[in-house]
Amino acid sequence: MSKSTNKKKIDTYVQEIESLRNSGSFRRLRVIESTGTPYATMEEKQYLNFSSNDYLGFLSRPELQQAAIKATQTWGTGTGSSRLVSGSLKIHQELENLVAHWKGTPSALILNSGYTANTTLIPVLAGRHSGVFCDRLSHASIIDGCFLSRAKCHRYRHNDMDHLKWLLNNHPYSAGRVIFTESIFSMNGDEAPLGELVRIAKDHDTILVVDEAHANGIYGAGGAGKVEEYGFEKDVDFQVGTFGKALGSFGAYVACPHKAKELLVNKCRGLIYSTSLPPSVINVNICAVHLVMAERTLREDLIQKSLNLRSWIQEKLIQTCGGASQIIPLILGKNKKALFWSEELLKERIFVTAIRPPTVPEGTSRLRISLSALHTHDHIERLKKVLLTLAQLETKMTYAGSRKI
Repeated sequence: MSKSTNKKKIDTYVQEIESLRNSGSFRRLRVIESTGTPYATMEEKQYLNFSSNDYLGFLSRPELQQAAIKATQTWGTGTGSSRLVSGSLKIHQELENLVAHWKGTPSALILNSGYTANTTLIPVLAGRHSGVFCDRLSHASIIDGCFLSRAKCHRYRHNDMDHLKWLLNNHPYSAGRVIFTESIFSMNGDEAPLGELVRIAKDHDTILVVDEAHANGIYGAGGAGKVEEYGFEKDVDFQVGTFGKALGSFGAYVACPHKAKELLVNKCRGLIYSTSLPPSVINVNICAVHLVMAERTLREDLIQKSLNLRSWIQEKLIQTCGGASQIIPLILGKNKKALFWSEELLKERIFVTAIRPPTVPEGTSRLRISLSALHTHDHIERLKKVLLTLAQLETKMTYAGSRKI
């Protein structure tokens, strides 16, 4: 490559970065010096953290830390290969058996991340002559999984079951169809109508996949998620979830029938071509599942806090999305407006990330307030006070970098 060609490429990068800056879409990595809930440290300053998915405060649980140490001492620091070569340890099987019991399914398969689970599960279930039907607000991993599968992807309007039925009635596929939904939507914090989805899947002879990433650990008698809460374990064909949010660890699972697991072991590229998760992570996940099943009061307290804060925001500030989950979006609209509110909160040592397109639809930039069981009454009152001050300043602000009266 010549120097002139290389300079043109660099100039293109610079122009694209400037375009992102001008639109309020530019992102940068924040270096977190110490994390956890309810605090995070950045640039030697402590912030009250309302951005983490550590919903139960498990990141700092000593039981999980000890589980990681014990497994490392027993098994070593890694596995050395993929599951199908020599990296399928007895401890992986122990976790899969536990997850299957927890989720109420015959089998479960452990994968390396939620993104990997969705992007590599869908290509197993659907192909060139199949159709995938997913909610318009589905996570990027679901959309990417549809793309990789080469199936036709139909996105129904958010939680609009009439639109889903219309799409299914008008788009038959010879190789089958898959409905894919989140149970709790990651950016809206609202809930999918699982009962209707179960009925629709049965009526249309369609596979149903439910991503429980933001529900497992919190809902249901054993904390297994919304599918457990409503008793749909036998009606949902595949349950996907992660250990990296409420369970305070890393990795993901697919809970499914025995034969489905056998098919995934043979065809799921995220399993076949990835080094398996290290024993330390697997043992933390085992410990976390046991803790979740025993921590019902903690989970119930979190939901009550969420209901109270959501109600206050709707009364004092703005209408939020429906639902009662620990994810509370404060939708502000413009990118620069969301960035301004986030920066003002940082000045008050409160960390709430501004979420902008393409993570959310255009015109719906927001603060995504993420509650944890470790947030106290005083923490939440401090957040309310700053949010109320910002709302009162609203008529005096523009978001191009200056203030107006």
